[in-house]
Amino acid sequence: MKIRGRVAKRQGYGWLFLAVFILGLITTFSLYRYQSASLLTAPDLQALTIETSPAQPLAWPAYGQAAVATKEYGVLAAWGDEGPQPTASAAKLITVLAIMRQKPFSDREGATITFTQADAMSYQSYLAGNGSVVPVTTGLVWTQYQALQAILLGSANNVSDSMAIWAFGSLDAYRQYAQQMVQDFGMKETTIGSDASGYSPTTASTAHDLALLATKVLEETVLREIVGQSQAVLPGAGSIENTNRLLDDTEILGMKTGWIPAAGGVFVLAGRQTEGQYHHEVITVVMGAPGGASQTAQQAAYTLYQSAKSNFSYQEVITKGQQVGAYHAAWSNQSVPIVAKKAVGTFVWNGVAAEVQLQANQLSPNIQGEVGSAGVTLGAWSMSVPLGINQPMAEPSWWWRVAQRN
Repeated sequence: MKIRGRVAKRQGYGWLFLAVFILGLITTFSLYRYQSASLLTAPDLQALTIETSPAQPLAWPAYGQAAVATKEYGVLAAWGDEGPQPTASAAKLITVLAIMRQKPFSDREGATITFTQADAMSYQSYLAGNGSVVPVTTGLVWTQYQALQAILLGSANNVSDSMAIWAFGSLDAYRQYAQQMVQDFGMKETTIGSDASGYSPTTASTAHDLALLATKVLEETVLREIVGQSQAVLPGAGSIENTNRLLDDTEILGMKTGWIPAAGGVFVLAGRQTEGQYHHEVITVVMGAPGGASQTAQQAAYTLYQSAKSNFSYQEVITKGQQVGAYHAAWSNQSVPIVAKKAVGTFVWNGVAAEVQLQANQLSPNIQGEVGSAGVTLGAWSMSVPLGINQPMAEPSWWWRVAQRN
């Protein structure tokens, strides 16, 4: 009888241990199923503000119209007479951009151009009309690069028309293409006229639109190089000088002059502002300057450029490692900082409202790496950088899990 009692007692313990084991399995399964739903921690994000200095007055001309732009911001400010005005030779910036899109090249040659009798006659016609020309004769051979030099440095009306016809087949076909191109650029008040040179006052635009155009020119490596050249030597024409007289200033990247009686002086200027190791490009445009040449417009655009520079300063608006929020564990006093993984820096235009939008995912324990992003917007400029954590969130204790089930 004693033996049976001991066996029964041991069997009782066995059933008890089995019951505890099964209960443990059920509890463990329940806890980890609960974990997937309850251990996600929402981010606590800070409200970030970016301070900019008050805008300083710009040195607008006392006539015509003018604008300031950068590639990053687009057109920042415009002033003066509203409505399109004749562009004069600034229209050649449209011509060369259209040619580069129709007949692209990346070296210092491009296609071979052989001038025809019609090209020689165009030269004689513009010469008789006192237009800007570079001489060409029947059978003269240039590279495409040299032809663009004649257009941008020598402001050759005849070569502008000849190259537009070469690239598109006719001036009408060029006009249709160029009109669509400027519309695609957002130049809503620009009309392409009867020629490709700007000699005719039928090509009209605004300072705002020409400033947008200049940002596109700077994106074309070949054109960017040519507008910064002070002179070139062309077969049959000899040495031609750039009509831009501001290139002695090493900040000035160049761009395009213009003058006809109906337009007055026109100048599109691009310069590079440098602050320490950082630099960016500033564009100014002046239209409708008085006088019989473009020098007045050049000086006004340069003065406007200098005043525009004083409204820019380089700022690191978000620094690498800057904390923008945190995850706070519900099961402990642990806080995991959310930080910017990269810096965001740019030239800030004084007075432009700055916005920062932060987005971060919910966080599970033992996760590291990127968790979201910070989007910075300054006017038309924007940039996004990743957010991350440098340490994982610790797992909650077993007892905390049990307590959450009760």
